[in-house]
Amino acid sequence: MTSEPAAEAWRRLGTPDARILRDFLISREEYAAGFSARLLRSGELRIPGVLGGGVFGYVSSTGLRSAVLWTRSGTVFPVFGTEHGPSEEETLARFFKGGSVVSFLGAAADVEALEHVLRRIPRVATPYRYLYLEPSGRPSHRSLPHPSATVRAADPTDAEALFPLHSAYEREEVVTPIHRFDARASRAALDGILASEIMAVAELDGRAVAAARTNARGFRTWQIGGVYVIPELRGRGWGRFVMEYLVSEIFRAGKAAGLFVKEGNTTARNLYLSMGFRDVGPFRVDYL
Repeated sequence: MTSEPAAEAWRRLGTPDARILRDFLISREEYAAGFSARLLRSGELRIPGVLGGGVFGYVSSTGLRSAVLWTRSGTVFPVFGTEHGPSEEETLARFFKGGSVVSFLGAAADVEALEHVLRRIPRVATPYRYLYLEPSGRPSHRSLPHPSATVRAADPTDAEALFPLHSAYEREEVVTPIHRFDARASRAALDGILASEIMAVAELDGRAVAAARTNARGFRTWQIGGVYVIPELRGRGWGRFVMEYLVSEIFRAGKAAGLFVKEGNTTARNLYLSMGFRDVGPFRVDYL
C-alpha cells in the first residue's frame, strides 16, 4: 500500500526541518543572507521556538518552497519561491494574528506579496537595489586616497572613537521620518557590531573618517552595511578604500559579498558596480 504525497501547506517549522530550511536558504542567499544570519549560531542553524519568534514554511512533497522568518523584535523576512493561492495565503496570515510586526525586509516582490497577504500598508517604504559579488579568490586592489591613509579592522576597544562616525551614519542613512535617533541605542548597537561583526575603519592622521562592516553573515554570503565617509572627504576615494579592505576580508573567509543600496544613491551604486558587484534586483525595507 502506497501512502499519498503530503499536501502542500504552510506550517510552523521546527528543529526537524533544519536541513530543508538550510538548503532552501543557501540556494537563495543572494537575497536571504539577513534571514540566514539570524538563525545561525556557531555555524549551525537554530530554528526559534514560539517564544523566540517563528519560521514558517510552505512545504510540499518535493521540499520547502517558501519561508518566512518573524523575529521576536517584529522584523519579518519573507523568501517566496512560488505563488500561493487564496487558501494558502489565509493559512499564512493566521500565524501573524495578534502579533507585532514592525518592519519587512527582503526582495521587493516578496515584501509586497507578504504585505498584501497580511493586509499591511507600510508607513515608510524604502526601495533599494541588491548587489552581489562572488568571491574571486584574490584580494582587491587597495587604492590610497591620501599618503597618510590607513585602514584596519576595528575591535571593541575602538567604540568610543568610532561612535561619532557610527552615529552620523545612523542619523543620515538609518533614521526614517517615523523614527527618532536614540544615542543610547546607537551606542549599544555599535558595541554589538564590534563584538560580533567585521568592521573596517579608515583613518587619516589617526582620525576615523570612513567605515564599512558586515551586518549579516549567512552560510555563504556576508552582507555589508554601514558604509560611510565623513562629508568633507566624499568623492576622494575613501569609500573604495574601506570597501576594498572589507571585501578582501570577506573573500579571505571564502564568502561572497552582498549589500543593498538606496535606488537614488547612484554614486554609491556606481562605486560598487565598478568593484565588480552585479545588480540582482530590487530590494525593500518597509516600516509599519
